Amino acid sequence: MKTLFEECGGTYTQQGDYYLPDIKLPEQPEYEIGAWGQRRRRYLKEHHRVLYYNMMTKCTLYPHLAEVEQQAQDMFFRLVDEMAERMSPNYLSTAFPKFLVSHGLRRMRFHDLRHSCASLLLANGVPLKQIQE
Repeated sequence: MKTLFEECGGTYTQQGDYYLPDIKLPEQPEYEIGAWGQRRRRYLKEHHRVLYYNMMTKCTLYPHLAEVEQQAQDMFFRLVDEMAERMSPNYLSTAFPKFLVSHGLRRMRFHDLRHSCASLLLANGVPLKQIQE
């Protein structure tokens, strides 16, 4: 009498006294899994074992890890672009006037703050030599 596994086309291989089913996962494409994907895999394996093994047997683990890697890289590059924009030489000259308008302050050059600060320090008794340094 054949088992249901054999009726569906499955085969067995004898290993010592035991017959083990010949189970093979379907072929999967190669995925680039970087640092963030590896961290996610380690997290799933250590903290969500059932989910990890379910994803592995359903062949959804590596596509998931590749998606996590892609999202992390996109977020990283977005952050780098924002930081680069703020570090550009003309950022201050364009952002300062917007700041003044949004806070209802009169128009002035950013350089004028230096003189205002020196005047305020002098009026509050800070020695001139210390202000110069």
